[in-house]
Amino acid sequence: MIYYIEDEANQKDSLFVQNRPIPLTSKEFSNYKEKDSIVKAHTTPAYRDSLDREINRFQWSDFLGKTIQNSKKEVKYGFSIPTSAFHFNTVQGYNAKTNLFYNRKWEKQKKSLRINA
Repeated sequence: MIYYIEDEANQKDSLFVQNRPIPLTSKEFSNYKEKDSIVKAHTTPAYRDSLDREINRFQWSDFLGKTIQNSKKEVKYGFSIPTSAFHFNTVQGYNAKTNLFYNRKWEKQKKSLRINA
């Protein structure tokens, strides 16, 4: 069986579901209801703030790179130190190249801005 699922199929209202040519089975209906509640829970400000707090927490591996995010403002910024970027020369001694970045998203307009330095 070959079928096509529209990109926004899970965002249809209840009227669309009621007027389907082939009605949903009870198992499909409960599955959609469960997935909808998970999506709603993951998009609440409290959940996103707690996720940001966990991601932004300092760890020792952060010396090699770190990303700080603010889901409310849809902003991420940070740095990374590629391990292959360590060099030695007689004038500067040991040095490393770092990558700095700033990333901003506008979800409603489906646009984003990324600045690397």
